Amino acid sequence: MRILVTGAAGFVGGHIARGLAQAYPDARLIAADLSAPPQDILACWHPYGGRITTCLLDVADRGAVEDCMVGAEPTHVVHAAAVTPTAEQERDAPGRIIEVNIGGTLAVLDTAMRMPGIRRIVTVSSGAVFGRFQTLAEPVDEDAPAVPDMLYGITKLASEGITSRLGALRGISTASIRLGSVYGDLERTTATRHRTSLVHRLASATSPLVVSSRDIVRDWVHADDVAAAVAGLLADRPLRWNLYHVGGGEGVGWRRIVEIFRRAGRPVAWSGVGMPADIEVGEQDARPVFCIDRIRAETAFRPRSIEAGVMGLIEQTKASA
Repeated sequence: MRILVTGAAGFVGGHIARGLAQAYPDARLIAADLSAPPQDILACWHPYGGRITTCLLDVADRGAVEDCMVGAEPTHVVHAAAVTPTAEQERDAPGRIIEVNIGGTLAVLDTAMRMPGIRRIVTVSSGAVFGRFQTLAEPVDEDAPAVPDMLYGITKLASEGITSRLGALRGISTASIRLGSVYGDLERTTATRHRTSLVHRLASATSPLVVSSRDIVRDWVHADDVAAAVAGLLADRPLRWNLYHVGGGEGVGWRRIVEIFRRAGRPVAWSGVGMPADIEVGEQDARPVFCIDRIRAETAFRPRSIEAGVMGLIEQTKASA
């Protein structure tokens, strides 16, 4: 089993590579990314010896993708490379976003499907395909209509369609996973990811914080649980669906998260009326909650609670301080 992971030097991709090395001890992992992995990701891969090798790759460069595929000879591909843009990037550099998120997806999938040993491809998508509407009474399942309103969601929805259609045309087993709000260790800003999660901002603070008291809801999922879901989808058995929601499976309010940090002794205070906050949250920060029945039925996916995940992150932060 040879697994190529694109975007592997990033936050989610780094976790996926580590999780796959854990789940498949006989597999060879090829971790491809535009940049070399930072030291913290290399350190977390270290226990797996030489089973994780790295490859510099711009997925928008078709020739580079072909060279990487020929060298790796993958049996499985996890395509996690993407640009997660800010609104300013959308306005000023839309070409690069589309070039990577759509063109890169096409280059990776088309090339991989021409490899003689390819058995399955999983593409990483996002809840951004649902846009910024948040007032949904029930968890959103995979059949809910997608209405992306930003380039990231638009390009991610396109990547899902490319994955499904090419798989059907070529007779290759494919799946896309839509992620909820991901948190965990190894999170940082990069050239393709300019914002870190609200959880990371709390966990990485080195001085007292004042935070907004407004309660908004998201579906939070630990990055290691994302990796476990991907590992389950790479198992050698037929898949019943070609699209899966991967989240925590419950709506988690901002105040609940902050209270976990406060109970752990972190100096976090609520802002008062008219009082500025170090971390502001509002309706624009809310996200739909995912129905995860499909991924639970397909795999052994059982996400950890937000309390367990955040407390583990706090302990990791202490250990690395």
